Amino acid sequence: MSCKTIILLTFTLSVPLINFAQNDTINDNNIIEKIGEDYAEKTNQIIDYTSFAEGLDDIREHPVDLNKASPEDLKKIPFLTDIQINNLLNHIDKNGKLLSLYELQSIEGFDDETIQKILPYVKINTDDNIRKLRFSDIFHNSKNQLYFKYQEVLQKQKGYQSDDNTGTSSYPGSPAKLYTRYRMTIPNKLSLGITAEKDPGEEFFNGSQKNGFDFYSAHLFIKNSGFIKELAIGDYSAQFGQGLTLWNGFLYGSSSGIAFIKKNAGGLKPFTSCDENNFMRGIASTLKFSNVEATFFYSNHKIDANAFTDTTGAISFSSLQESGIHATQSQLKNKDAVGEEIAGSHLAWVSSKLTIGITGYRTLFDGNFQKTEKPYNFFEFSGNLNYNAGFDYNYIYRNMNFFGESSVSKSYGKATINGLLICPDRNLSFMILNRYYEVNYQSLYNNAFSQNTKNANESGTIMAVEFNPVAKCFYYGSYDVFRFPWLRYNIDAPSKGYEANSQLTIKPDKKTEMYIKWKRMSKQLNNSENPSHHTLIDCTRDSYRFHISYPASEYFTFRDRVELSIYNTNDTKSKGYLIYHEIIFKKFRSPLSFSFRYSLFSTDDYNSRIYSYESDLLYNYSIPFAYYSGMSCYFNVKYKISKGISAWIRLSNVHYTNRSTIGSGPEQIDGNNKTILKAQVRIEF
Repeated sequence: MSCKTIILLTFTLSVPLINFAQNDTINDNNIIEKIGEDYAEKTNQIIDYTSFAEGLDDIREHPVDLNKASPEDLKKIPFLTDIQINNLLNHIDKNGKLLSLYELQSIEGFDDETIQKILPYVKINTDDNIRKLRFSDIFHNSKNQLYFKYQEVLQKQKGYQSDDNTGTSSYPGSPAKLYTRYRMTIPNKLSLGITAEKDPGEEFFNGSQKNGFDFYSAHLFIKNSGFIKELAIGDYSAQFGQGLTLWNGFLYGSSSGIAFIKKNAGGLKPFTSCDENNFMRGIASTLKFSNVEATFFYSNHKIDANAFTDTTGAISFSSLQESGIHATQSQLKNKDAVGEEIAGSHLAWVSSKLTIGITGYRTLFDGNFQKTEKPYNFFEFSGNLNYNAGFDYNYIYRNMNFFGESSVSKSYGKATINGLLICPDRNLSFMILNRYYEVNYQSLYNNAFSQNTKNANESGTIMAVEFNPVAKCFYYGSYDVFRFPWLRYNIDAPSKGYEANSQLTIKPDKKTEMYIKWKRMSKQLNNSENPSHHTLIDCTRDSYRFHISYPASEYFTFRDRVELSIYNTNDTKSKGYLIYHEIIFKKFRSPLSFSFRYSLFSTDDYNSRIYSYESDLLYNYSIPFAYYSGMSCYFNVKYKISKGISAWIRLSNVHYTNRSTIGSGPEQIDGNNKTILKAQVRIEF
């Protein structure tokens, strides 16, 4: 199906709808879009945001009562800094409970931008009482959700075509991606769920997958039951400090805003995504006694790895696999190839202004980690046993927030990250963050702020500022300078670089937002013209973006973007551009809503590629990059069939004007069109 077909279908469906729309406010502050594009551009990876998005959805459905919220409750709202949280709690303690949300305007640090962002996630003056979990709640106060999802590339890819000589194909399974999940929740008390997924090419109830789905995940998570603050059984994630010692989950980017540079650790969390390797499986619990919190965790499960038998006959592995796809024989060989055991604890003293914590844990594999013998791998972790220990702190003094974490590994490598957030005025915030990660610091499960793919071999300082120069006008800027003291992959000498961000946002009214953004990333890479001398050259990538979202009528919102990317080295230059127009229809109490986008793009090469967030099914995220030249479009529809039953359908197409094939290897498509169909059903009861 071509872009023209999708455009015609969209026009046919939308014309009769124009006559019966009514007012609705579209929340254009899409957090996933804000952080996802930055993360994908920096790491060239798309991660699973399911757990994070579900957390926001839960808060939206069960808003935080500001008059009864604890600091931990308020930290669930990602827009708030610790200084704002402290000022809010001090205001309530001094003046009594809030009488109206408008009272937030009188609290220091709460500017109009912050208040507008948090409104969907907060409430006041409720009669809800926090009490222990009761068995009867499962039947009377629980929310049950059942999901079914289907996804498939409609063009036939090379991996599904039979070989003329053998009569077999590279992928033994169907090209469909299947997903199902059940979850029961009681807000702030209980989460129970099971998830199952089959990736494209994997077999289903036959061959290598006789148990049906390739991946299964289950969890039981209990909160606020007496002195048991959290209890996790099954699959879960753990997040402590600033992510330097132990952190499962994703990381915000430096261009996402000051509130996202500093991390607010979530402690234990139920695991609900389909990331098949980055989670813990076992049991964990946080016990709370007055100001003291003690977390104990144990995990033991198989993970994907490139395993082999070494010269001594022992099992070894050279890398951990993260794709989670097990279709080909080599991928199946890597599946669950290595056993991993993690055990440790986190002890914390928590008060309104000061939090200090200590984390320690052991990681044990049933095989030896042996990376390839390359100079850049000289300081990498090897063997089967590692220890990590760290100390984290968070202190608030008036309008200043001091925070950080220091850590050490079994190799005696050390790492530290320390920051200061200052809010001298309700319309001005400033942050400085310094990190120093020694080259021999080794941790496989951390995710602190970094420009590197791991928290090692890096030092740097980032400064960021946010302020409202005039009403309805907001500015964010940051500058990060960093160094890599040792070699890196494909970089044969110590290197350095910097990243600069500048964004001006204007909101003339509640429904209209526009911003201009400039971003520059400068790093050093190998000089391909003289590789034997191991010299480096400076490479910079500049991106210029104009984005606007505005109401076209009572129920139609338009979004437009123009972006230019310029990549420069000493003697080469490449450019790229992306232009799109998006139509969003949302009518109050209407069972139907949809979005449609049409994009034009052209890039000289891969270096000038451009990432852009796209609307998708519920808890699904698409952040593709524009590469080569062509056009793309998608049509995303949600329809509420009846009370408790909703369905989503998404059809997308990319058409290249300068390609005769798409992709490579088993993923190759002979032709210049790629069409993806997705469908999802959610049943709530």
